Amino acid sequence: MTIFSFSENVSIFDGKFDCSLSWNDGMVLEAKVIVVMLVHENGPGISKALDSVIHQNTTVPFALLLVDDSKSQSWRNHAIEAMVSPCIIHAKIPSLGVARTRNLANRIVREFFEHAEWICRLDADDELATQNVLESIYCRLGSGGNGIKWALAGNSLEKDSRLLKRENRAIEQLMQRTYVLERLQGMAEGKSEAELPSCNLWIRTGFKAVYPEVESAEDHWLVAHLLIKHSGVGRLFPDILHAKYTLSGNTTQRNCASGMYMESRQALYRSALFWTGGGLTSNAAVCLGWGFEGVVWKKNEQITKRFHSLILDNSHVKWLQNLPSLPMPQAKWSIINGRWEAEYPFEPTNPAVTVSLPMLSRFIEKCLAQQVVYLNITRSNFRIKDNDLYHIDIGSWVVPFEVRYFRDMCAQLHLVFVQGTSDDDLTTMMRGFRNDVGAMKQFDGFEQFYHREIHKFVHYQGAFLKPKRDIQPSKRRHENVTLMVKF
Repeated sequence: MTIFSFSENVSIFDGKFDCSLSWNDGMVLEAKVIVVMLVHENGPGISKALDSVIHQNTTVPFALLLVDDSKSQSWRNHAIEAMVSPCIIHAKIPSLGVARTRNLANRIVREFFEHAEWICRLDADDELATQNVLESIYCRLGSGGNGIKWALAGNSLEKDSRLLKRENRAIEQLMQRTYVLERLQGMAEGKSEAELPSCNLWIRTGFKAVYPEVESAEDHWLVAHLLIKHSGVGRLFPDILHAKYTLSGNTTQRNCASGMYMESRQALYRSALFWTGGGLTSNAAVCLGWGFEGVVWKKNEQITKRFHSLILDNSHVKWLQNLPSLPMPQAKWSIINGRWEAEYPFEPTNPAVTVSLPMLSRFIEKCLAQQVVYLNITRSNFRIKDNDLYHIDIGSWVVPFEVRYFRDMCAQLHLVFVQGTSDDDLTTMMRGFRNDVGAMKQFDGFEQFYHREIHKFVHYQGAFLKPKRDIQPSKRRHENVTLMVKF
């Protein structure tokens, strides 16, 4: 059944992942606010969710991105009228799991919606709280120059089609770490009133806000991490309700019935204690952090990175396994439940707060000597070990040497450790300068830094020199040539 007027197959992650996008009106691509809704074999409740979005009263261009991994299309029977809306764009994808699908949706927005400024979400069994909530929050967020990268509103609660008196608002105390820990402890004890208002998160397009691959409550993990680690670039709206959250929704009921519901919340509380400087109180695993590729756990004296990457393939892992000694963990790789895991011993290291030029030179020299490049350069991905830089992000961002990759790496190292650029600002800048030599030349002092490192290594190793050619070409012999001499 064809509903949409336009469709396009798009490739993301450097062509390693494809999905199909369909829409009705080209103006949807001009949207500034994108509402993401995951669709998975939904029932009649999806019609209310769709209507609450497409009937928004707002002057702000917005789109509803439906990310659909359903095997059947029966859910469309409940959405026939809504699906012809000009604000809807539909993405058909394979089944990936909730966290990876949310991250994929954010990536689609980043690459396909050129004018998108903000991403928010709505579950397919919930509703937006009012008909003007998108307008209200967007106007309050203001222009992009105010430094706000994420925002959190509240939600009302509905159960069995009855609106409850209790609301879950984004109160100002959530900016206090001690209060966040109290809420997380309550969640770990099963207190429903302690749940964070995580379904009401707004993310600025391009900001690195990644949902971790955990068994349950991935949205609470992300929001707790933002409140604890990135409160300086966040904003709370205690007076605005973003959504009407349905406690009797299918997703909520499935999660509550699973033992993972409590286990994930208990692990979140343990990990948050660790993030805020607390010690390890048991032998249970704590999460050290996560990114686009995977989640890093520490249990006893072992570190395990569990990959959820869509682009890490077997051939790249084989290449990583055969690498010589480098300034990064030497991991043991294995496949657990169909996904790669890298395990290595915990080693005492220090934060990469102050990094000297000799440290940078030694790190670059090792990369050149072993013909390896690290592309995911952020301060948080480095530690100091034995007075040297030590890169802790193993995975698909560690690649074989190419000059264009090497120059990118050097530019990022210079920005972070010489100019003091923050990780968040670097992520935004990278979209403009990756593989752009002219843009890199504009960075103050980078060209001198880059050429100094090249010339120093060439002097000792010759990594950038072309192979020597024989000055005397080999002699050729032609048997069928006759020399005629004329007198």
